[in-house]
Amino acid sequence: MLCKNLLWLLVLDIAFTTLIGIAYYSLLHFKLIREYEEFDLFQFGFPLAMFLGVVFAPVAEELLFRWQLRKPKWSVLFVLISIAIIAWTFIKNDYVLFFIGLGLLLIGLVGYGLR
Repeated sequence: MLCKNLLWLLVLDIAFTTLIGIAYYSLLHFKLIREYEEFDLFQFGFPLAMFLGVVFAPVAEELLFRWQLRKPKWSVLFVLISIAIIAWTFIKNDYVLFFIGLGLLLIGLVGYGLR
């Protein structure tokens, strides 16, 4: 049973990674986002890369994702803030960003009030 679950997890990981890659390169092809310079994690040395990957990443995952899921109100706000940060990263037009932020703020206030 464990091997079957791990196999399905691997298949879903590969499928999700493929979808993210296709979306990223499609957005690059149509020039909807800008291409970032490559970042080499090992440029600061192997020990720092291992610290970030083995120590910092699990702790950050616990703090950022699991803690906010304990209360439904925080998870709604976390998703909306994540969408706002992603939009702020990729969209170049300030007017569009303003209306996206305003819309997400209104959705967050309504969602926060309903729960």
